Amino acid sequence: MALAAGLAASALYLAQPLLDRLSAEYGLSAAQASWLVTGTQVGYAAGLLLVSPLGDVLRQRRLSAALLLATAVALIAVTAAASGPVLIATTVAASVAAVGAQVLVPMAAALAPEDRSGRAVGTVMAGVLSGGLVGRAASGALADLVGWRSGYWIIAGLLILTTLLLQRRLSDGHGSPTRLTATRYLRLLRSLITPLCELPALRRRTLVAALAMSAFAIQLAAITLRLSGPPFAWSTTAIGAFSLLAVVGVVLMPLTGRLADAGHAEIIITIGLVLELAAWLLMLAAGSTIVGLATGVIVLIAGQQAVMAASQSIVYALRPSARSRINAIFMTLCFAGGAAGSALAGSLWPMAGWTGACTVAIALAALGLAAQLLAHGR
Repeated sequence: MALAAGLAASALYLAQPLLDRLSAEYGLSAAQASWLVTGTQVGYAAGLLLVSPLGDVLRQRRLSAALLLATAVALIAVTAAASGPVLIATTVAASVAAVGAQVLVPMAAALAPEDRSGRAVGTVMAGVLSGGLVGRAASGALADLVGWRSGYWIIAGLLILTTLLLQRRLSDGHGSPTRLTATRYLRLLRSLITPLCELPALRRRTLVAALAMSAFAIQLAAITLRLSGPPFAWSTTAIGAFSLLAVVGVVLMPLTGRLADAGHAEIIITIGLVLELAAWLLMLAAGSTIVGLATGVIVLIAGQQAVMAASQSIVYALRPSARSRINAIFMTLCFAGGAAGSALAGSLWPMAGWTGACTVAIALAALGLAAQLLAHGR
């Protein structure tokens, strides 16, 4: 499950180290190219809202398979894009289908024993993070060796193979085998409002996590634009390899899950937000050096993964019978926050560059920390 989730999640990040190259090939400005990052956040949020709740009413094994295969098809379509708008549209389509990863996350929590659900979530989320960092690194390296499209083809092929293997090993899980009708689907979407209205803890946890995600997502485009321009002028291979710093998040995810299972989730979230704020302050002060950037990104990733894993552990326990819908609410708003953060940074880049991106991220991280301290106090 972790492997399948990681491959699906990689669809969100394949374009990140390629922004400079895609800008040149398709005639995109820096602001337009940043929409290859913002668009994936928007598409993923839309998929989480409109598709992932189906995990509560359909066979999760079949739903995840359909989404994983749709992701593969969309990635192949990206390589055939004939213009910039088509490139962005197919990239967004791939990100919508990539919510198959988020169907697998609550499914892992449901299949695991209750006292190990945090660890199960941490393991699958580690797969999601691994997919992102490996996808970025491989995409950048393959672009220099055999062209940028090759990374998309390879991930698509691996997705198809992994989906076929997963279907043979995974049980159906819970969910109804009855046919989904339009009326039932609309009723399901309306039911998303119920947990948000009835569970104050869900509202608080989602607000904090969304602010953390908005601060974190700024680096997805800003780091690439920073490294591809002066004073660094790195190649796509080097930019992709830089993403391997995220391996620290892979190591921390299962540990975070275990600590959350032990009752320390609130403390982990607070520490994670402090780390995010410290990371952006460091990158603002030392962002002209590669050591400053690298250290800041490592601290930022550690903080973000701590916030996400611990927050998910809390919200999944609020109402186990509605995990997919709660996950849809939580992740939709998180990625909406991420899209807002990356869009704001992309629009400010032509005017304020790296300093503007860091300033916005610092403000968002500080807001997230303030919201967490207020929520924890309550």
